[in-house]
Amino acid sequence: MLARPFLLFLLHPPLHLLLSLLLGLLLSGALPGSARAQDGPSTPALRLTQAVFTSESRPLAEPEVVALPDTWGSRRLSPRGQGLYRLQMNLDGVPQQAWALRIDRLADLHEIRVNGRLLTATLPLVRTGPDGVGPGDAGDDGRPSLSRGAPLLVALPPDLLRDGHNDLQIRVRHSTRGGLSLVLIGPMTELVPGHRREILLEQSLPLLLNGGGGALGLFLLLYGWQRRHQDPLSAGFGLLWLLISLRGSAYALLFSSQQGVWFDGLMYVSQVFTALLLGLLSLALAKRPQHPWRWVLLAFCLPLMVLGAPASVLGWTDLLRTWTYPLVLLAVMPPLALVAQHAWQQGTSRRWQTLASLLLMLLLVGSAMHDYLAWRGTLSVMARYWMPLTLPLVFAVFASTLVQRLVRGLEQVEQVNALLEERVTERTRALELAHQSKTRFLAAASHDLRQPVVTIGLLVDLLREHIQAPTQRRMIDRVHDAVASMETLLKGLLDLSRLEAGSVQPRIGTVELQRLFDAIAPHADDTAARRQLRLRLRPTRLAVRSDAVLLDQVLRNLVGNALRYTERGGVLVAARRRAGRVELRVMDSGPGIPADQQERIFEEFVQGGHASASSPGDGHVGLGLGLAIVRRSLALLAHPLSLRSEPGRGSAFTITLDEAVAPPPMPVTPPRPGEPLRHWRIVLVDDDEQVRSAVTARLAAWGAQVQAHAGLASFRQWLALRPRGHSGIDIVVTDQRLIGASAMDVIDALRSHAGPVPVLVITGDTDGTELARLQAQGLPVLHKPFRAEALLGMLMQVRNPPPNRPDAARPAPDLSARRR
Repeated sequence: MLARPFLLFLLHPPLHLLLSLLLGLLLSGALPGSARAQDGPSTPALRLTQAVFTSESRPLAEPEVVALPDTWGSRRLSPRGQGLYRLQMNLDGVPQQAWALRIDRLADLHEIRVNGRLLTATLPLVRTGPDGVGPGDAGDDGRPSLSRGAPLLVALPPDLLRDGHNDLQIRVRHSTRGGLSLVLIGPMTELVPGHRREILLEQSLPLLLNGGGGALGLFLLLYGWQRRHQDPLSAGFGLLWLLISLRGSAYALLFSSQQGVWFDGLMYVSQVFTALLLGLLSLALAKRPQHPWRWVLLAFCLPLMVLGAPASVLGWTDLLRTWTYPLVLLAVMPPLALVAQHAWQQGTSRRWQTLASLLLMLLLVGSAMHDYLAWRGTLSVMARYWMPLTLPLVFAVFASTLVQRLVRGLEQVEQVNALLEERVTERTRALELAHQSKTRFLAAASHDLRQPVVTIGLLVDLLREHIQAPTQRRMIDRVHDAVASMETLLKGLLDLSRLEAGSVQPRIGTVELQRLFDAIAPHADDTAARRQLRLRLRPTRLAVRSDAVLLDQVLRNLVGNALRYTERGGVLVAARRRAGRVELRVMDSGPGIPADQQERIFEEFVQGGHASASSPGDGHVGLGLGLAIVRRSLALLAHPLSLRSEPGRGSAFTITLDEAVAPPPMPVTPPRPGEPLRHWRIVLVDDDEQVRSAVTARLAAWGAQVQAHAGLASFRQWLALRPRGHSGIDIVVTDQRLIGASAMDVIDALRSHAGPVPVLVITGDTDGTELARLQAQGLPVLHKPFRAEALLGMLMQVRNPPPNRPDAARPAPDLSARRR
């Protein structure tokens, strides 16, 4: 998000126009004048403006008096060679403070002597015999010497100077631009500011421009490489900008007599390659990549690059530069002109860009001509090279056209992303609304269906206990199976609704797997017997860390699913310890699941393709909810689930759990047959008459004394007739949703009048908020529809909860004080 504004600011063409004007003023005024002697301190520093020069590169050369700054080319001397300058000065006494010698243009290879004593020297070899030293002579190691003019500030030891007449000898060796600037001698404090200014303009500023350009070039190169198939120009211009910056930085940092032939040749080859790449990219930027001038560039520049290496070894690089640099500059001009023409044709909105391009093109041409003449020694030795300063800026203008494409592309991408985000948001909102509508529908439909299903289930159980005739018994069994199918469907819908709503909070504790097997075995054995299958639950002493209720539900679904889809053989349920964990596995000999269907079977309402649920004796068909509930429950418990299945060879579902230490066995009191609730005093509050009647009849059949109420008002009136604090109630069973009230209101009335009494809440709601609220209060909840044995089990658990069980129901909290 920050890249586009940064690029817009940094590479905006009006900014380039302003910078080009400022740079032009700087080059026309500040740069040439900043190195002149009159800009240095006038007093007390001494300005040495005259010297006796002797050329040591020409045999029998006569000394001559020259004015400083001295440029060899202006005196028709070769800019390459070696010479000796002799200067004189008179001092009125020996200086008592630190003095220094400042020379703004001094060859890298030099030797300075004061009054015959050596001050500093970098010359590897000095020959002053009668034959002199020729222009092609080498240093001690046989390499052609590279030497250019650079600023120098050197301290003068006090003992070097003397009162009166003093001699100064400066020997220089140049590989190009031979000469010497004005010599300043005086107090160090007077000379340091001017020397620092020279260093800034001669080295620091070019390094700063080229360093910044190199960083942006690298960015453009990396970006273009990622999009080289869609936008190859970005990578090309990034490479070009990077090469220009590296060449400028290398010239400022590495150019010295220590580099030798490889550096000189590399600089020449890089210059020609940069010009070639600039020309080719300019043709591409002008939408003319196949222009005939492309072949002219290639035919001219490639041979020059090949000649660069042997020319540097033979010492012909300067000769090659002399004749080829002007031609290279002329070869690049037509592509640059095509770029300007193309920009002009884009319309008035691009005219300012064209104006900036033309202005900087003229500046580029002028800088190139200036540097060529300076290199040839035609201009003053004090003239600076302009190209290291102007080329990064000029190239930035041409690169800005390409970067604007990048910016426009980013804008288009942002617009498309914004549009996509808007559409995704709208689609997500629509899906959320549809999901909420589905959830509300399921909640309302399941709640309304649960009431009659509970009534039918309880009444059918009562009928089965009283009907013994075979014909009528078979009919009531069929009704019982149909009610069981309805209960399974509604229970699956409720479980999915609770899991999706996030209202299920696991209560992790120690779960003994054998108790889990014992609880599942009776129902599963009955189903296996009806289907003529063998069910084995291998005995185990292992215990795991999990939620007992959720794990029981998961295992029941897996076992029921295996029995439902297995035609021959059987089902094995076993647990084993492995790598410090426990693997609980359900294996069957069923038809297996194809690999392409193994993920889909965990979706809602998806059934296996080889089910035999319609075979006789199965009881009821599968609904396609079991495995969906299994996956969501195990994800909530963070228990990994794996499936291994092959068609024709059965399936194996494996749950991986953390092992726990099994608690000591607790004695279990078996329920009394016939009337397990004999002498229990139970209050029932439910506004559905059918459910209230069915539950009352079922509780009464178990021997309980039941006081039923149709709502909160009737319950309060009944409480008001009883002594406060002595209700005589063993347990209260209340529906969650009442007319104008809820289970919380019933509990509030009960606690405020009778104190703590066990409460069981029955509900058909799937609203996640209400379910989470009940669970947060620690209230035991029985979900509709429920079978008679489930109701009996919950009643026993609520009144006498097992000790040391994390899943045991807690007494209902006293809410009266908080509600008041």
